[in-house]
Amino acid sequence: MIGNREALLMEIANCEIARHVLETGDHHCACAKIVACQATPTWNLFQVPEPWSGHLEESPILFFSSNPSISTREAYPRGGGDPKVSLQCFFESRFDGYWIKQGKQALDADLNNYGPIVRYWSSIQNRAEELLGRKARPGIDYALSEIVHCKSEKEEGVKEALVTCANRYMMKLLSCSGAVALVLVGDKVLNHWNSLGLAGLPQVPLKGGTALQEIAGRKRVVIYLAAPAGPKPKLFAHYLPKERILEIRQLIEQARASVPKGCGNWIT
Repeated sequence: MIGNREALLMEIANCEIARHVLETGDHHCACAKIVACQATPTWNLFQVPEPWSGHLEESPILFFSSNPSISTREAYPRGGGDPKVSLQCFFESRFDGYWIKQGKQALDADLNNYGPIVRYWSSIQNRAEELLGRKARPGIDYALSEIVHCKSEKEEGVKEALVTCANRYMMKLLSCSGAVALVLVGDKVLNHWNSLGLAGLPQVPLKGGTALQEIAGRKRVVIYLAAPAGPKPKLFAHYLPKERILEIRQLIEQARASVPKGCGNWIT
């Protein structure tokens, strides 16, 4: 699984479709709009598609957003690369303390300072703690990913790229993930997930979540959470009864206990 995970990370971060659009100017491709959002003329300057952030194989919770937002301030890999930083190290270790401080503040591109608290990351950490009933360790207790991996502002281009990106990567990503709880953050993500029609993905209700079932080779539940920036109530408790939260918490802790000591960055 480790080899598959590493290969998938590189496949997404070096997406052939994004490179094709930049290198050929193909405006008819489904991903053309989202790739154009960065307004970069070459792959070398392009902020690479974000595969996930955190230790995907070990994290028992995986939060899905629509797509990653662009930041011109953050130290973030571009297609041209940096010989001092591997993509595997950046994305797997992103929440380990250097690239993102305390799970909330991204390292600036100058590598000297950290930016302001990112509201989304802060909110996700709080909600992970609600689900766990204890302090959550970013990148270890939970990881983050997206349905569409290319960056844009205000989800521009996501609708057009949705089917292409999800068909290409979603099931591969889930097969590499150790998460037993998949969390769809926001109405748009819930609607995107339910509209994909991929074999093996259950339809997810607004409240209650799905039954425990096999998804991409592992028993999991899929649950909804309101977007941090939206008007809906933000707590899991608004969408899951107390007994359901306790069931999912137990499932998560059982998954955590099954990870061999020394695997990834689990802290005992």
